[in-house]
This record gives sequence, C-alpha cells and structure tokens, in this order.
Amino acid sequence: MERRRKLCLFLASILSCLQWTTSFNLDIDKPYVFSGPKGSYFGFSVDFFQPNNKQSNILIGAPRANTSSASTVVERGAVYTCPWQKSSDCTQVQFDNTDDRENMDGVQMEVKSNQWFGATVRSDGEHILACAPLYQWSTYSFSEREPVGTCFLKKGRDVVEYSPCRSNANSPEGQGFCQAGFSIDFVKNNRVVVGGPGSFYWQGQLISDDISEIIARFNNNYYTPYSNQLTTKSASAQYDDSYLGYSVTVGDFNEDGED
Repeated sequence: MERRRKLCLFLASILSCLQWTTSFNLDIDKPYVFSGPKGSYFGFSVDFFQPNNKQSNILIGAPRANTSSASTVVERGAVYTCPWQKSSDCTQVQFDNTDDRENMDGVQMEVKSNQWFGATVRSDGEHILACAPLYQWSTYSFSEREPVGTCFLKKGRDVVEYSPCRSNANSPEGQGFCQAGFSIDFVKNNRVVVGGPGSFYWQGQLISDDISEIIARFNNNYYTPYSNQLTTKSASAQYDDSYLGYSVTVGDFNEDGED
C-alpha cells in the first residue's frame, strides 16, 4: 500500500510538471504566419528586432533567396523584417546589393553567389548583424578561393561589412576556410562574437570585436584590422576538426555581471 502511495505521488509530480511546461507552447489556435520567396529557405534563422520600446518586429533569414534579377549574383540570400503580432507581408532589409568586386586588373576577387547570406541573424537594440558563412574570396588568382565568410552590421540606415577572417592568413591552416558568421551573437559592452568553425584546419575559432570600432574602421577594403579584437588562437594538431564556433551563445554563467 505504501509503495502504491509513493508511486501515485511520483506520477502526480510528473503530471504537474507536464501541465506547467505546456504554458510555453506556441499559440496553435491563432498563430501569426509569415512567408517568403519559394525555395529561399525562408525561416532558416529568426530573431526579434526591437530598436525601441514602440516597435517590435521579427527578423527572418532566407539564405537561398534571389534578391535581384539585374545582378550577376545568384542566390545571394536575404533577411526580411516582419511585423510582430500581425500576419502580413514581410519587407526585405537592405544590407548589400553590389556585384562581386574586382581588383585593379579587372580580376574577380569574391563570390557572393550561393553565399548563404541570412543563414544567421541577430539583433541587439538598433543593431542587426547578419552573415553569409559561405562567402568566398580570392587572395591572388581566382583559381584559389577561400570560404572565409562575411557579415554585415546595420545600425539605422548605416550598413558596414564585417569580415574578420578575410586576412593575410588565407590558407587552410590559417583562416582560409573560416566560414565566419556560421554562428553569431551580441555581447554586453557593445561587442559582437562570431564563430568560424573552419579556421586552423577546422579547429575552429571565436572572434569578438567592438561594434563602434567595426563601424568606424569600415573602409570598403578587403583587410580591416581591429585593435580591440579578442580571438582564440591556433592550437596543436590534436585539436584539428574540432569545429569550435559551430554554435555560440552568450550569457552571464557565473553571475559576475559579465557576459
């Protein structure tokens, strides 16, 4: 009898927990439904966007979207903003609509086609960070292309490119296969953190830079050094294929007030 009583109490405690967790379910009776271009992978990434107390939207990434029929870039990818609590049409957020850049000799230096822009998107206040982890660029000749990845940071109407792995360390043992922006997040004290799982023979890498410096140092060049950059370094070969930066999140895990 006592054993049966304990079993009933145990099941009751489980059922009470299950009943409590259902409060976190989505509203299946009156959901807000958003849609994007067919075949664009619309919804691959999502985040809320609240630039002020009066505005609340949803950011939705569509990394295979074709954004311009006039451009030579195919499936550039896109990010859309959709009004929260209102099922209606979404609007594309403008980041970059330029073609692949060329060097002074007219040689193509980058590949934006199939770069998966919008594979990751995050916001913090008025800032939006969106990335194309499969973006490629060529160091010397177009026969050698490195998938370094690139991101764009938007503040109001201002948009700057942020490509921390597009550097002189362009080989597989360096940052040549970094795929920066595979994962991203914002950190307190006006910083971003970017994951690049392909750096250093796929050991992977985490990179963090100051938002103000990203905006101030933007000059449309391929190389942009940052003086306040924090980054993990290359390790011994036993850490190859670790994919550090495959995913990243930010939080105050030891309750010291620091992210």
